[in-house]
Amino acid sequence: MKSITKYFILLIIIFQTPALILADQLSKPACSIDMNIQTRYYEPEVSSVDIEASTKAYMNDTITLAIVAQEVTNLDTYQLDVTFDPAKLVFLKGYSEVPSYGIQNFLKTNGGSTIGFQAFQKSSGVINIVNTLVGKNMDQAPEGSGILAILRFKLLEDGQSQIQLKNIHFLDSNKTRCPVQQINNGQIN
Repeated sequence: MKSITKYFILLIIIFQTPALILADQLSKPACSIDMNIQTRYYEPEVSSVDIEASTKAYMNDTITLAIVAQEVTNLDTYQLDVTFDPAKLVFLKGYSEVPSYGIQNFLKTNGGSTIGFQAFQKSSGVINIVNTLVGKNMDQAPEGSGILAILRFKLLEDGQSQIQLKNIHFLDSNKTRCPVQQINNGQIN
């Protein structure tokens, strides 16, 4: 009987170990630009559902887009850069949330509060976005997918224009860096 028990314990260890390794490999955070904030029912995993990579606009139009974290675990802090061509676009303003549209910042989804969202143009064509939860409460750190920032631009001329994500850093509650596995940029046509 003892040998059968040891055999089952060994089988459990063997079969659970690959599952644990696989679960770690499946967690692949992404960061995307959603060019249409009207549709924003994001899947908890990395998905293109409700994330539009492009939009159509004309000279002098205002474009509002969302920066979306996808498939994150225990997100506590984020920092990223958004780059664009300043000859084609003017950055107007950045928001952490827009309550009148029902848009709440992803960090606040579990009842947490943030120290202070910032979206500022650090150089021509580069916007830096940062935000962090107050304290170190893992229960307040969100998981899944959600909006990190809303950005507004004015289009200066007709034609294609790229908006790209760079230098993305996601940190968990232990301030451990979570590598972003996939980046999805945006385009104005």
